[in-house]
Amino acid sequence: MSLVNGKLNGDGLYYLLLELNPKINFEGVILDFETTDYDPRKGEIVCGGFVYGKTAIVLLRTKKLSKEDFYPKVLHFLTK
Repeated sequence: MSLVNGKLNGDGLYYLLLELNPKINFEGVILDFETTDYDPRKGEIVCGGFVYGKTAIVLLRTKKLSKEDFYPKVLHFLTK
């Protein structure tokens, strides 16, 4: 795995774009979300990870970014 790009946007979103081992090629998508609580009614998503093909993306929400602003950004990456 090698880092292709990493960036902390001024709006509080940090993302990492990783290139996986050339021998790995996922045909589907793997999603992983980290939250602040087990109960989805109480917790907030603070990190999302997506693996597809030979690419992995990790999105991290800093304290500067509200959940109302973070969730649409996560959806944007999912619908690309």
